[in-house]
Amino acid sequence: MPAIGTRCHELRITDRDQTWRIMHHAASDAVVILDVFAKKTEATPAGVLDTCRKRLADYLKSSECEGATMKSDKKARLERADGSLETRPSS
Repeated sequence: MPAIGTRCHELRITDRDQTWRIMHHAASDAVVILDVFAKKTEATPAGVLDTCRKRLADYLKSSECEGATMKSDKKARLERADGSLETRPSS
């Protein structure tokens, strides 16, 4: 759903009395549920779109921080006591 962000989609579920929407983001390693709501009007409410954008931004920010931490942890594991980096043989 481009109104929210890249790789965002809307899952539509029709129940007996309601029509539901699940707004989600398909990340490379997870499916992030941004919001679930009962569809009552033709257009998606602006408040839902705003909430989804904020939650997506929060997720992307936290995943970037986790990625940077993982990279620095990996580098720290490869560092030798003298500060040089270990090299691994190519396979």
